Amino acid sequence: MNNKKAEFQKDKIKTIINLWKESGKSISKFCEEENISVNRFRYQLKKQGIKLRAQHKNKPEGSFVPLIIKPDKQLPEQNTDRIEIFYPNGIELRLPVRIEPGFIKTLIGIN
Repeated sequence: MNNKKAEFQKDKIKTIINLWKESGKSISKFCEEENISVNRFRYQLKKQGIKLRAQHKNKPEGSFVPLIIKPDKQLPEQNTDRIEIFYPNGIELRLPVRIEPGFIKTLIGIN
């Protein structure tokens, strides 16, 4: 009986991990939405032999992802007097175009 229960748990964990992979969401966001402990989920990933870095093969080494700037063709006039940066977590950063690069480094914590 315990063996069947253990097999059911393993299948359930694999299903949840697959749902997370297919969702494309961060671990935190997925766990929050599914009401799962982030620490337990990470433990199960490690237990299943899933490396988190392997999930992000397109991410370059280092702490930044590439920034691709595309003009918004839907707007009749673009506001060119500021730089706007929108982070995936919802933070929006609006800066004047002529801002000192050193100040930007300070804002984002680059030494």
